[in-house]
Amino acid sequence: MKKAFVLLILITLFYSCKRTPIKNSLFIENLFGDVKEMTEYSYNTYIDSNNAYSKGALNFKTIYRFDEKGFLTEWIEYNANGGMEWKAIPTKDNSGMQTGIIAYKSNSVLSWKAAYVYDNNGNKSEETDYDAMGNIESKITFKYDKNNKKSERIIFSPSGAISSKSVFINNEKGNEIGNEYYDANGTLKAKCTIQYFELDKINNWHKQIQLLEGRPALIIEREIEYYSK
Repeated sequence: MKKAFVLLILITLFYSCKRTPIKNSLFIENLFGDVKEMTEYSYNTYIDSNNAYSKGALNFKTIYRFDEKGFLTEWIEYNANGGMEWKAIPTKDNSGMQTGIIAYKSNSVLSWKAAYVYDNNGNKSEETDYDAMGNIESKITFKYDKNNKKSERIIFSPSGAISSKSVFINNEKGNEIGNEYYDANGTLKAKCTIQYFELDKINNWHKQIQLLEGRPALIIEREIEYYSK
């Protein structure tokens, strides 16, 4: 009986040691340093008369806020006119693992929500998205490279059929430098390359240009605020 009790304790300790590691939001977003808040502006872009990439109309603005441990606390999306589309708040379990996210419209009415599943490395391996009524809108699976950066995303319809597949290419710093988009039949439909500019002293980028089939498509600009230590 005593041996069985000791064995039970050892088994319990073994599985507690194998608990899924928790990656904070800064690692997932490939942000360095003690980031407090990040604002991203997405613009259409074009080649001007000087053969340079210029900003066009604003598409949307997104604000991300993080706690001092690097976990997301708030995600707010604004449209081109400055109106708030939704504000999303993460949900967590007792260990601090983010289990999903819930988004509300400006009038505090539920907009959408998502639930997450993680693999043994602490990477989000599955996501299920729901509308305001609780109906499944899509299911998404993810794969990761050797550095635990996202390398593949497959989106499924509520019926379980593949809707699309995206393959991501990351550089040695963990930044995405390109992606390929495939339709439901597996046909390559678009190829995007990404260039980075204006790195700060912590190596976070502040400007990104996305080229679709070699032509300018988007400019993303960032404002980053850090915690003072």
